[in-house]
Amino acid sequence: MIQQGTDGLSRGLMTDGVFAADPMKLHLPLHLTPYDRHPPLLQWVQSWCPDSSVLPLSPEEWYTTGHGLAPGVAGPSGTYFPLLHPGRWFLWSPPPAAARAALEELAVSRHKRPHLNHIFIVPRLFTSQWRRLLHKTADVIFELPAGARPAWPQHMHEPLVIGLTLRLASCVPFSLRYHASVLELVGTLRSLWPYVSRDERPILRQLCHAPDALEAMS
Repeated sequence: MIQQGTDGLSRGLMTDGVFAADPMKLHLPLHLTPYDRHPPLLQWVQSWCPDSSVLPLSPEEWYTTGHGLAPGVAGPSGTYFPLLHPGRWFLWSPPPAAARAALEELAVSRHKRPHLNHIFIVPRLFTSQWRRLLHKTADVIFELPAGARPAWPQHMHEPLVIGLTLRLASCVPFSLRYHASVLELVGTLRSLWPYVSRDERPILRQLCHAPDALEAMS
């Protein structure tokens, strides 16, 4: 609000933000992905994701690669046969204005191919359109506060919302949502953000490998 200019109206300041001819979308970037706003964020995600080569899906890939499909082949009769994508981790990073559309496709992918893992990342903007659907789809949800880590600096203002949709395990309770060990890890993760010297990546890796740990204990 300070940079946008609204905060100064009560003091009669008419020379900041949009009152100084800044475009409104500069201060309310609903059209930008988190990586458009801060490219180093991708390296941070790759540092703890089990697939270090994972890349953000483009909007076109939400309907193909995000569903676990690779480019197909044509059979002898000309019939098109889709192929399964070899990857097991997919990174969704839509702009806030398109987050609901991306989540709808992620939910379809979860039902079609429950062996896949998804990371969903979006700034905490326009939440009335997508937050409820994210809580239905993701097993783990946490927020990275602006300025807590260099991957999401203070000038981003709003926290970064991160949702993990983990593959289904082969044993009870199958889904890791609300599992005690996962909730404990999320609580530990949140306690690390105020301390810049603490490394959160081991906790994030444990969350990603939670289905493997559950199967190992069964």
